[in-house]
Amino acid sequence: MKLCAGIITYYPDLELLKSNVLAFSDSVEKIVIWQNTPIKDRLHQEVDFDEKIVYLGEDDNCGISYSLNKMIEYCSQEGFSHLLMMDQDSVFKNFEYYLEQVKSLIDKEVDLIQIGPEINESKLKCGQFQSCRYVITSGSIIDLNKAILLGGFRKDFFVDGIDLDFGYKVNQNGGKVFMIGGAILNQNFGDTYKKGKKRIISYSPKRLHDTVMTQIVLWKEYPNYFHKFLFLKIYYLYTPLNILVYQDDKWKKIKAIIEGTIAGIRY
Repeated sequence: MKLCAGIITYYPDLELLKSNVLAFSDSVEKIVIWQNTPIKDRLHQEVDFDEKIVYLGEDDNCGISYSLNKMIEYCSQEGFSHLLMMDQDSVFKNFEYYLEQVKSLIDKEVDLIQIGPEINESKLKCGQFQSCRYVITSGSIIDLNKAILLGGFRKDFFVDGIDLDFGYKVNQNGGKVFMIGGAILNQNFGDTYKKGKKRIISYSPKRLHDTVMTQIVLWKEYPNYFHKFLFLKIYYLYTPLNILVYQDDKWKKIKAIIEGTIAGIRY
């Protein structure tokens, strides 16, 4: 196993990015940081403490899917067998344990294409390998050759929905996706703030629109894999209630869900 790590950045918190890199840098051969911050704003956005780091990017924000595909292309050309994909604000709690379990699973499962850790808390037994419909891209490791054969990540999605699409595509084509119990990635989702004792996760209207749109597209394209009831419960019950009770820009966000629904149906 020859492992490269890839991190996508967009106006990163440099201290958090450094913590991210330090959590796994000793266990990988190279670290590719793809900069999605527009080039005019990139000054002083680089961490230069590790000689393994290579910076790539284009003139502007290319989105996550395009960036991942470019990193897959680069790592394959450099002779790597696997790619660890990271968000800029994700930090592993126990990467060495995770990597040890990944190597063990690779030896056992010939159809394995993607492996991921648990997110923020452990619900599985340590060392348990759970087969999944998908895992989030951040923290997951993919087999580069097999990912390339599947066409990489979906090119018409900018940010949202690419992890679900890839996982569903893997399963639909006879590959396997696993989650490793006891391996923990601390991951931030959206803007988080507190209202009294309640922790609120808030997304912008555009992010809500795109999330709902891509989820409906995936429902249509992968009806046997998509979690329909969970999607309906989250985005047409819990999220609107959360917005109406706790968040600002209420009408803009509700409107974004409605327009995202229409866009997904028409996609």
